[in-house]
Amino acid sequence: MLRATNLFRGSKQGRALIASLVTVWSSPTSHEALAARLVEFQSLLQGARRPRIYEKALGSLSGGLHPYSTLSHQAPNESFDPPKGTHVAVGISGGVDSAVAALLLKRQGYKVTGVFMKNWDEAEERGGACQSERDRQDARQICAHLGIPLRETEFVREYWHKVFTQFITDCASGLTPNPDLACNTHIKFDSLLGWTETVGAQWLATGHYARLQRPREGGAVQLLRGADPEKDQTYFLAAVGEQALRRVLFPLGGLHKHEVRAIAAEAGISQAQKKSSVGICFVGKRPFAEFVGEYIDMPPGRFVDVEGGGDKGPHKGIAVG
Repeated sequence: MLRATNLFRGSKQGRALIASLVTVWSSPTSHEALAARLVEFQSLLQGARRPRIYEKALGSLSGGLHPYSTLSHQAPNESFDPPKGTHVAVGISGGVDSAVAALLLKRQGYKVTGVFMKNWDEAEERGGACQSERDRQDARQICAHLGIPLRETEFVREYWHKVFTQFITDCASGLTPNPDLACNTHIKFDSLLGWTETVGAQWLATGHYARLQRPREGGAVQLLRGADPEKDQTYFLAAVGEQALRRVLFPLGGLHKHEVRAIAAEAGISQAQKKSSVGICFVGKRPFAEFVGEYIDMPPGRFVDVEGGGDKGPHKGIAVG
């Protein structure tokens, strides 16, 4: 460890990475974090003036293990992943997460194709809520910077029938639907997963903060929480079928958000500090009640205490937020 630290002492970034690695090295239960740090070291190697020395330092740190790929049998999110050279399609949204997912896979030796997916018809927009064109331009810029091809596809019809229609039906029934769950189940990890075969890809990767454990001998693929507790997205993936997950990769599962941004910045990705998308795309910045009111009637009613039964006053309709 001391030898490796001395080799990196001339690099501010190297010293910071060494410090983070030292923190997790002493914990036998931190294989995911260790693998994530080694991915960062691989990024550092890309621009190192003396890469062989850096690689030797890594060898002294890991006992001769090759960074990340050989550790994959210890890191649950990367257990028994496809061999290097396998063709992987990566969903590129135009944000930093999917950009780094593609970057890491390329550096690990996979053949990577970016895919930009359009799910919403701008003709339905009455306030310019979705910014799909800006995201498309960002996706193109990211793929050009990474030196990978970008393919574009759309699932507008599938999204309307399998996600949006059910969303409106649930709202009309007084429920609180989450369209992101349905989108992951029916669009990303069904329609898009099947579509990847048209570009010759055997696997699909996304920038979700989640991990997968693949048993050595049979058994079901397990969905595990991401290393970053504040960004964990397993809730949004919980309804995705196990058969679909067998062909899916989550390269960011062992990383924290700040680490992803740091990797993007080091790689010169201009979207490194791009604000993460929040909320429902097709609603955008409009008041939720205004949007839902365009599709369903919202008769006024009364707020009722479900426990005590007391009347709490009037409301203007279903979508009161």
